[in-house]
Parts: sequence; structure tokens; C-alpha cells
Amino acid sequence: MKKKVLAFILASAMVLGLTACGSAASTDTAAPAADTAATVDAAADTAPADDAAPAADTGALIKVGIINNDPNESGYRTANDKDLKATFCEANGYEASFAYSLRNDEQITAAQKFIQDGVDYLLLSAADTAGWDSVLQDAQDAGIRVILFDRTIDADPSLYEASIVSDMAKEGQTAVDWLASQGLDEYNVSISRVLWVQQLRRVVQAHLMIR
Repeated sequence: MKKKVLAFILASAMVLGLTACGSAASTDTAAPAADTAATVDAAADTAPADDAAPAADTGALIKVGIINNDPNESGYRTANDKDLKATFCEANGYEASFAYSLRNDEQITAAQKFIQDGVDYLLLSAADTAGWDSVLQDAQDAGIRVILFDRTIDADPSLYEASIVSDMAKEGQTAVDWLASQGLDEYNVSISRVLWVQQLRRVVQAHLMIR
């Protein structure tokens, strides 16, 4: 039950961090190169692993492994990384380690290492949607709670505790409903987000001109 409560707290913290990220780009320290193996940054390494009980039960720091994309990818990603480090810090009761890569295989390797290190929680922003079932099953078998953020994956929902991601299909449907409510004779729409385009085409192909 305590791990369930902790998962809720972690998810809430993630929501606050991700909301803050949308406001501005950050000029925080440079991130590792995207074409190298996933880089692991241990924010604290003083709390030993405890196989007997989770950190929440012993009062020790909660061990969190965070797998993210290259912070240099965009201003949003830089701000996202900065907020994650500010949230999951020792002062807030966490021992956080970070791994960065734009390659799925490197992220999976980093996840396997975090599992071996005995983290309590694994936070994941996946580079790709496929290939995660096995490592997430390993995490579940080890009693590690997984929380997805920013990006979803193609995996059984029972393998992760929470998913804090945008619902692109819902956003596309909302946009379509608003456009349709305008009652125009013709619509000229220019869209950059692929999932939005897919949803728009499905819903309004008959009466919208999408370019």
C-alpha cells in the first residue's frame, strides 16, 4: 500500500514538473551527446540498496532511476530535465540517477542497469514505443514501479504504474470538433504534429481540406 501511495506522489510530482517545463526553455548545463551510449548521471550515491524493505518503509532515500531523451533535443527537454533534477533530489527524499539517450536499445540497457541497482521506481520517457515488454516485466518481477512520462509505449498497461503523457488522439478530436463548430464552407488547415494529422484525417476527411 505504501508503494502505491509513493507512486501517486511521484506521479503528482512528475505532473508538476512537466507543467512547469512548458513555460520556458532552460540554459542549464550541457547534456551528453545523443550518439553515445546512454549516459548515467547519479545525483546521489550514498544510500545503500535495501533488499529487505522498500525505502518508504525504512525512512531511507527513495531510489529513482530516470531515463530521458537528450536534454539538448529541445528547449522543452532541457527544462524538463532541470525540473526533474530539482524535484527528485536528496532534499526531497530521493536518490536519483539519470540516463540519457535518443536510442531505444541504449535506454533499455540503462533500464536493465537501474533494475540491477535496485531502484524503487523507474521513470521512463522512451525513445521508441516498441521493445519494452521484457525489461518492464523484469522491473515488475523485482518489485520496481514504472512511471511513463512525456511519451507512451506499446506495452501491456499492467507493466507500468502510471502514464503521464499527452493524449494526441483526444487533442486532435478536440481540434476537429472546434473547427467543425465554426460552420465554414471550406477549411484550410496546416498541422505539424503527425498524430494530430492522422486523427484529423480520420475524423474530417469528408469535409476538411488538409494540406
